[in-house]
Amino acid sequence: MREKGWPRQLTSDRANVRHPKWAADGKTLYALANRKKDGQKEPPFDGSTQVWKVWADCGHVEAVTKVAGGVSGFDYAPKADAVFYAVDAEVTDADDFLDLRKKYDKVEYGHGKRKVSQVVWVQPDLDGGVRLIAERRYVRELAVTADGKRIAMISASDDTVTRSEGDSRVDVWDAETKAVTTTDQSWKKLQRRRGRGSNRWRGTRAARAWRTVPSSTATRRNSSSARRRLAVGCRHACQEWKKPKFVGMGLHYGGAILANLRT
Repeated sequence: MREKGWPRQLTSDRANVRHPKWAADGKTLYALANRKKDGQKEPPFDGSTQVWKVWADCGHVEAVTKVAGGVSGFDYAPKADAVFYAVDAEVTDADDFLDLRKKYDKVEYGHGKRKVSQVVWVQPDLDGGVRLIAERRYVRELAVTADGKRIAMISASDDTVTRSEGDSRVDVWDAETKAVTTTDQSWKKLQRRRGRGSNRWRGTRAARAWRTVPSSTATRRNSSSARRRLAVGCRHACQEWKKPKFVGMGLHYGGAILANLRT
């Protein structure tokens, strides 16, 4: 936090505080942290990841979640003054090995049990929460609109890297319908066939923008002008091919669609 032009430290404990988000009142913020106290085996001081509320004037912290095993991610809706977080769960698929797993539960099976996510809504000043989403899919990332009426999620069938990299999709939950809708997946076909070496890719503004980005990863990440050029090229290329404008060529498609929902 900055006060009269100088940064001021709010927290000093070794809690790995990350992903801070300002509250609507501008006096507090929310963040993920892992806080541990000697002798504590129950959340929130058992070292698990929880959502914490931090006061900007004094640095006082208070646990918003006390979930056993911790949370895997969260977002804050300022207009609704609500926190949305994801927790891990396990499901068992009804397949040919279902009866064997019940009979021989100590054997490790290669498939059948999957780690999935549930999304919970909670107001910081109230105890407990309301489970909103339990679609038997693993949520890698989520973003909530300011009014809390829509949630975008990058999801996969489980938490494995292969599923997340090759079989993930973007889902959107709507508060009015209480339903989850999968967005248009046509970008997958586009990314499979484009390739940076193809003529179709090479001639686009997105490709020219990519070539102007500095070669090193660190420099590319820190170059705001390069990111702007790349984003403009991506939007133009997607409009040319009549694809959704949130499809990011050269950008992380999840971050692109989540940013699109916020606008």
